[in-house]
Amino acid sequence: MLDLLYSHPFLTLTLLIFLPFLYINISILLENRAIRRLGAFAPPVKARLPFSIDVVLRSISNATSNKDLDFWAWLFAWSPNKHSPTVEVSLARQRFIFTADPENIKAILATQFQDYGKGEPFHEDWKHFLGDSIFATDGDQWHNSRQLIRPQFVKNRVADLDIFEKHVRHLLSKIGGRGEEVDICALFYCFTLDSATDYLLGKSVDSLDDPNTEFASAFAEVQRVQNTIARAGPFNKLLPKGTFWAGLKVINDFVEPFIESVLRMNIADLKEKTNQSFLHALAATGTRDRKVIRDQVVAVLLAGRDTTAGALSFTFQELSNHPEIVQKLRREILERVGPMEAPTYEDLKNMPYLQHCMNETLRLYPSVPFNVSCDLVWGTAGEKADSIVGENVVA
Repeated sequence: MLDLLYSHPFLTLTLLIFLPFLYINISILLENRAIRRLGAFAPPVKARLPFSIDVVLRSISNATSNKDLDFWAWLFAWSPNKHSPTVEVSLARQRFIFTADPENIKAILATQFQDYGKGEPFHEDWKHFLGDSIFATDGDQWHNSRQLIRPQFVKNRVADLDIFEKHVRHLLSKIGGRGEEVDICALFYCFTLDSATDYLLGKSVDSLDDPNTEFASAFAEVQRVQNTIARAGPFNKLLPKGTFWAGLKVINDFVEPFIESVLRMNIADLKEKTNQSFLHALAATGTRDRKVIRDQVVAVLLAGRDTTAGALSFTFQELSNHPEIVQKLRREILERVGPMEAPTYEDLKNMPYLQHCMNETLRLYPSVPFNVSCDLVWGTAGEKADSIVGENVVA
């Protein structure tokens, strides 16, 4: 057989071209047939460039210019259903289904929750930043992470407001109050980074005093590049990542001494320690794996910083446009807490108007406006009726 191929180079070249082409087309045919048996394809987003590269570039451009909503509006304009749209994009033969249909989201997050997860592509994209933390894993790994960090957010820990009170007072000193203009959104990001690092590690990075501190700058840069990596999909291998690796080194070098310090303590001492940080409490569970601890700390830092800063920014934006709501809110706070006292956990629980203001802000401006799930059933366990079939589902 080999002699035949060597003696007929034209035949060999033809086979080398034809066989992969045949394999790809048969795979597409079988996949399309299976999808049509389950229902149909979602309306396609028509790309102008091969492999839908223009869709990726539009997504990245809108994100970096703070025009994410424009991208979603353009994307869902391809759907004939304007009230609960669903569309799909093919990126280098990977299917991405984008949906705002409540029934689809209900299936992903509730009725078919076990069929969807982050998936290996998501883990591959985020593993250098979030590692094997709760936000980047599925199955047993996700369950183990949840069991590890869940006790750290019980009432007696989150009710300890001293750390947050300290940083709130520092924040207030930076806002001014004499008519000067301040970028309160930037201050909120510094405030949440300071309070989060203090709560998690037992030491603040003090970015309110120095917004350009090495850790704060590195964290922001890693987030920026990671955002582009996530949006580039299968093309992210082509992205320059020099600043990403440099920023990750700064983050890891900052966190590592704290991890080393708690691992020198025995578990009995960790459990008896008063005013535990999140890191101390994590090590007190018995885990001595540096990577496990590092991944969970960085993941919670990412989640706690951006969501809180975003929610505060939008809350103040809305309050600035509704002075009548500010008056009602101020009246409730003065009646419950007074002009000078720090609020307690019970105070916060018993201020319904404050809760309503925060809930309405989060309804209008969700902290996590979209999420990515991977169909864990398709291509592994076979076909499943009533599934949203796709390699990746963005909802």
